[in-house]
Amino acid sequence: MSIMAERLASRGLAVTILVGLLGLVFLLAVTPLLNLHRGYDESIADLRYQLNKLTGVEDRLRLLKEQRDALQARTGNDGQLLAGDNEAAAGANLHARVKSIVVGHGGTFESVKVLPAKREAHLQQIPLKVRASGTINALQKVFYDLEMTQPYQFINSLSIRADDRTAWRNSVAQDPNLVLDVSFEVHGFRRAGAE
Repeated sequence: MSIMAERLASRGLAVTILVGLLGLVFLLAVTPLLNLHRGYDESIADLRYQLNKLTGVEDRLRLLKEQRDALQARTGNDGQLLAGDNEAAAGANLHARVKSIVVGHGGTFESVKVLPAKREAHLQQIPLKVRASGTINALQKVFYDLEMTQPYQFINSLSIRADDRTAWRNSVAQDPNLVLDVSFEVHGFRRAGAE
């Protein structure tokens, strides 16, 4: 029996060693693969979440771009901004408009100087320095038309002078036909980058 017991013990030891080796192989090879697979599953789930989030952001961005384009199309054609494909054309349009308003109300358009354009946000300011003359009633109508009609213009640095000889003898209250010399800056806006 002792041979049989030795064989049985040796087979038991072999099976135990085999099971131990299989466990060791499982621990060394299969467990890291399972952990790696679990990590990939978590990574895939995270990437799916980010994809859904970014798809939502992309849809929101597309909607905002459509709204921006609609606003630009609407504000670009409503007459509030100066017409002109570039700064020089917009300045020429503003010059012609100011001249026609001054002359149209009986004033005298004496000179104009184009000042450097300035950028303000998405708009470009087109300024002019104007010298003109006219009666107080004519100048009041000129200033009203410049600031209250479209495209919008704004008056800055207004200087009014009367001829010294007539100013001593007459006042505006006594003579509404007293001619006044005016110098002012007027500016309008055009869409920047619309060239």
